[in-house]
Amino acid sequence: MYTYNLKKIPKNTVEVEVTLSKNYLNQKRTEAFNKLRQDLVVEGFRKGNVPDSIAEKHIPENKIVEEMIKKIVPDIYTEIVKKENFLPIYNPKIEFTRPKGSESWLLRFTIPLKPEVKLGNYKESIKKIADEAKAPKIWLPGKNQEEEKETEQKKTTLLSQIFEVLLKKVEVEISDVILEEELNHRLVNLVDEVKKVGLTIEDYLRTKRISLKELKNSLKKEIEETYKLEFILEKIANEENIQVEEKDLYKLFNSLTSEEEKEKAKRNSYYYATLIRKQKTIDYLISLL
Repeated sequence: MYTYNLKKIPKNTVEVEVTLSKNYLNQKRTEAFNKLRQDLVVEGFRKGNVPDSIAEKHIPENKIVEEMIKKIVPDIYTEIVKKENFLPIYNPKIEFTRPKGSESWLLRFTIPLKPEVKLGNYKESIKKIADEAKAPKIWLPGKNQEEEKETEQKKTTLLSQIFEVLLKKVEVEISDVILEEELNHRLVNLVDEVKKVGLTIEDYLRTKRISLKELKNSLKKEIEETYKLEFILEKIANEENIQVEEKDLYKLFNSLTSEEEKEKAKRNSYYYATLIRKQKTIDYLISLL
C-alpha cells in the first residue's frame, strides 16, 4: 500500500511525505486503465469492450498516469487528514516525484493548519485608544447628513485603530502555503486587470513607482493581515460567546426586497450567519472603548 511520515514545520504547517509502493501503484494503474478502457472507442469493437491488449496500444501511458494521480491524491489526502485529525484551512501544496532507479513514487503534501490564536490582554490595549479619541456617538433620527458622515468617519478610524492593535498584540501565524498561493492569485488577477486597459505589469509598476518586489511584499502583508484578523475575530467571538440568533437572520432576510433575493439568502444562511457574527464581534470591540 503506502506509508507516510509527518514533519511539523513553522507557522502551523505540517509536511506529509508519502511513499507509494510498487504493488500499490500497479493496483492503481490497473484501476485507471480499466476506467479509461470503458470510454475507449476502437473500430470493430463496442465502447467498453475493447480487449486489454488492444486498449494498451490506444491509451497513452501519460493518460493512465494522469488518471492514477486524479484518484490517488484526493484519496490519500482525505485518509491521512482523517486519521491524524488535522484541521486544514486551505488546499495543500502537492508535489509528486518519481525517484530515478526506484519503482516507488513519492508524494508530498504541505498542509496549512488552523492556527492557534493567543489573544493576551487585548482588551486593555483597545481601551487605551479611547484616551486619544472618543468613541463615536450612535446615530439618531434627525441628525443632519454632515453629522452622520462625521460619525461614520470616526467609527472607521477607530475600527482601523482597533485592528491595528489586534494585529500588534495578538499572537497568530498564518502558513506560508496560504500566503504564497494567495499572492500568486492576486498577481495573476492584477496582470489580467492591467491587460484589459492595454497595459503591461511593467507599465503598472512604473505608474505606481514601485518595484515588483515591493508590490509582492505589499500584497503579501495585506493577505497576511486579512487572514490574521479573520482568525482573531473568530477567537474573540468564541471567547465572548457571541452568537447569531434566528431573529438576526430573519431581520436580514426581511430587509431584502425581492423574493428571489430572500430565497437565495436563505440557501446561503450559513454564509450570512458568519457575516453577522463578525459584525457583532466588531460591535463588541467598539463597545470596549
